[in-house]
Amino acid sequence: MIEEPHRWLQAINNRREYIEDQLKEGSPAISIGCEDGILMLSLGLDHQKIFEIYDRIGFSAIGHPADIEKLRSLAIDISHYEGFQRSAEDVSLRRLVNFSISTALKNAFEQVYGSPFIVKLLFAELGRTPEHDQMCSINYDGSFNRHADSLDHNTHRFTTVGGTKLSETKMRTYFEREIKRTDLPLNDAIQRSALCWQLGFSTPAHPDKFERDSLPSQAELKKLLRESLKNRRVEAALLNRNSSSASCFQRLDEKAVQRAIKNLE
Repeated sequence: MIEEPHRWLQAINNRREYIEDQLKEGSPAISIGCEDGILMLSLGLDHQKIFEIYDRIGFSAIGHPADIEKLRSLAIDISHYEGFQRSAEDVSLRRLVNFSISTALKNAFEQVYGSPFIVKLLFAELGRTPEHDQMCSINYDGSFNRHADSLDHNTHRFTTVGGTKLSETKMRTYFEREIKRTDLPLNDAIQRSALCWQLGFSTPAHPDKFERDSLPSQAELKKLLRESLKNRRVEAALLNRNSSSASCFQRLDEKAVQRAIKNLE
């Protein structure tokens, strides 16, 4: 009996190490506030990575495709049930994360005789004004971080999920140091997000270099990004604040996004 808590803690640590090993080469996902709303961007090989959950809520993730799909479906079902039982205005990212998605992840992670979710999730919710936009990253163990949960006009509205904690730290550092505006035009937001993606994707492959140097040069990131675009498709969507329909989710044309990235100066 005395050994049971120790065994449980050891099992939890083993699960954590296993999941983090599975996620370390994942393709990062990024959301950033821009002039028109919230941009969501990632690069992938074949699986779709960015989805609409509800009228004003977008979703992306890294991890096992089956686990991502299961949690995406759960988020859609909960949002539509909430909208049907109450109203569309009552469907909020805060309720979705606090009372449903994070709980499901935490329960699966702590039930050591079952399978955990091998995922990291990213949600973005478009507010009526930029100051009310919400973005949230959720870890595989149910812990979550809200970003841009502030009414400060000078707060950069962004969040990311990456394969490792170091890659996420580097991407956040990039945004804080390199992006000086909170109202970036859409094309600028696409370009900055693509460079940030490359930084996050490259970090696990070169941990010594990227930990030693604070940030790689823009020229180096651009060179790496050009190589990535040769065998990966770029995917982007906009939660458009100027949308005339109930749904603000607008998937962006891939060729137009590629052109914006290739026009990097």
